[in-house]
Amino acid sequence: MSAHSVSALNLRGMLKIILILLAIWIVLSIIGFVVEGLFWLAVIGLILFVGTAIYGAIKGRGSKA
Repeated sequence: MSAHSVSALNLRGMLKIILILLAIWIVLSIIGFVVEGLFWLAVIGLILFVGTAIYGAIKGRGSKA
């Protein structure tokens, strides 16, 4: 093998590694975005659940009298 063909193989190997790392980074970024989005939806859902429970408790007291 000549020095040029060894250099080309090294470049292809390095390019393959960089592309794999970029693909992993994109997947992890998407997963992170989804998980954080789901976290905020859970927080909003919890707040609305507590608010509804409080509203129901207040309304329930008024109708008993």
